[in-house]
Formats: sequence, structure tokens, C-alpha cells
Amino acid sequence: MTHNPMPYRTAPQRTAPSDPATVPTEDPVEDTARTRRTGQRRTPGATTHHAAVDTRPHILVVHRWRDEHALYENYIDHTTHRVTYVTTELGWSSLPPAAAGVVEVTATDDFDQVSAAAATLTALFGAPDRVVALNEGDLDTAAALRARLGLPGQSPQDLARFRDKLVMCETVGAAGVRTPAFADAPDAAAVRAFADTHGWPVIVKPRRGTAGRGVLRIDSPAGLSALDELPGEERLVQEFCADRIYHIDGLWSGSHLGPWRASRYVNSCADFTTGAVLGSAEEDDPQLAGRTG
Repeated sequence: MTHNPMPYRTAPQRTAPSDPATVPTEDPVEDTARTRRTGQRRTPGATTHHAAVDTRPHILVVHRWRDEHALYENYIDHTTHRVTYVTTELGWSSLPPAAAGVVEVTATDDFDQVSAAAATLTALFGAPDRVVALNEGDLDTAAALRARLGLPGQSPQDLARFRDKLVMCETVGAAGVRTPAFADAPDAAAVRAFADTHGWPVIVKPRRGTAGRGVLRIDSPAGLSALDELPGEERLVQEFCADRIYHIDGLWSGSHLGPWRASRYVNSCADFTTGAVLGSAEEDDPQLAGRTG
């Protein structure tokens, strides 16, 4: 039977309860469609939900996308599952009308906010059966939430190989693949010690950064002062490598590599942070393809 959801409604402004057992007592009253038409802003922590109660599996999505980057209704059947969302103001525009519930936060990579939002949705819909996130910046939050709720899926330990650049380099090196020299960079002294061994320039980057954020090329000891202006977070230092940069996209089955393609970057991620165009071109050189694959 096709599930016919109740009208999409949003609750009055409120903050998400920190206790999962705290069930909001006020009824949702404001029509979300009307709110979207008028452009009225919602206060982070405001909750939108359907009042229907059922036993369909509950999937909680951590969602920061807009436009067509991640239309979850194309991946998850919202009629056979109760799909709830923790999102930002920016993400509202791409939420499906069939969403069972929505809680807005100011940042989906803020674990405390997302955890509180999950507590609200748990109070309304029961504990989630799965937690899903696709944006790279939200993978750590989703993994930590799974660990807290005891849910299956990628754990923080499993995720580290894909998010923590120090662990990535250690994993690749252990597999016998040559990498530029690297080390943990907890402070400027560690960067200086690394450069004394491997030479200048060096690259310093956040261990869990994305899109070139916070990547620095430091050419001499005088440049170490730039580290003082950066926010506190774990960092990696690497030997500078001036070679061309490639990325490989493919499908790993768990036992073998399926379809794949090597592409050459046009400019670099570091250039992108200063306003340069960043792109890539698929590489069709058979000799290079043989070496990269």
C-alpha cells in the first residue's frame, strides 16, 4: 500500500531537547509550503514533522546539500521508510516533501547540534535504524552518531582511512605505494623539524580538511608564523612535490577494481582557494593508464 503522508508542517520556533526522552508537547501548526513561499527564516532547532506514527524503518539523513547534489528521494523509498533530516538553512531547498521530519541546525559538522537534533527526531519517531550522510564534511558526524546510537554502518575507526590524511598516508605507505614524506604536524616546531630533514618548501594541511581549505605552502622558516593565524585543528606536513596531480575514480567491489578512470587536474586545489579555476581532464594515454591502474 502506498503511504500517503500527512500535510507537511513545521513547529513553532524552539531548540532541540538534549534528552531523547523529552517529547515536544506542542503541536506543529505552520504549513511549510506557506513558509517557503513567504521566505520566512526558521530558527536553527526548529522542527518540521508529520504527525503520523507507524512502524516503518526510520532513516536519519544528515543533509547539507542544495540543488541536485543529493536528492535522497531518488535513493531511498520515502513511502516504505520514515526518512528524517537534520539540515541547515541552505539545505531546506532540496528536501523532498515526503520527508517525515526535519530539524534545522546551523552546521551539520557540529556534532553537538546534530546529536541534539537526532534526540528530537528520536523522541518523535523512535530510534533511527540507519544514519546516512554523503557530504564529505558530514561523514565524521554521521560516524560518531552511529557509534553513540549503536547503529550499523561506517564507524569512526573505519572512516579514518578516508578522512584523516595522516592515516591515509600511513595506509597507502603500508600497502607499498610510494608517497611524499609526511608526518604529523601538531605545531610549528614539528613542521620546522620535518623541514630540517626533508627540506623546504613543505605543505601543511588539515588532516580532515576538504576543498583545499587551510592548505599552506611554507617556503622557509620565516613562513612558519602563518600557522599562528590558523584555527586549532590536527594537521599534516608533507614534502612538497611539484609533479602533476591526478585523481582516479572507480568502483571497488571489496575484492577487485571494477570500472575506473584516471584524470589529470587542471590547476590544483591550493590554486582553487585563491580564485583559480579547478578542473580535470580524463587521461587517455595508455602507458600512463597502465601505470596508474
